[in-house]
Amino acid sequence: MGSRKNAGPTPWMSIMTSKPFLAAIIAQLSFSFSVILMQTYLPTFLKQVLRVPLKFNGIFAILPFIMQIITKNIVSNI
Repeated sequence: MGSRKNAGPTPWMSIMTSKPFLAAIIAQLSFSFSVILMQTYLPTFLKQVLRVPLKFNGIFAILPFIMQIITKNIVSNI
């Protein structure tokens, strides 16, 4: 297709220690932690704190994730 010039070695150390890269890593870890926390403890919170019956607990616990799937599919087309 086209000739590629040798750009030299990739500066991995400066990329890994750059502030934008570290901010992106911290943001991703924070988001992942909150999602895992919600997935793990939402049913327990609904049962023990709000005293939601077991019949509705599963429905209420899965609703945020169903809405997330629907919203992602709608927004991804924009």
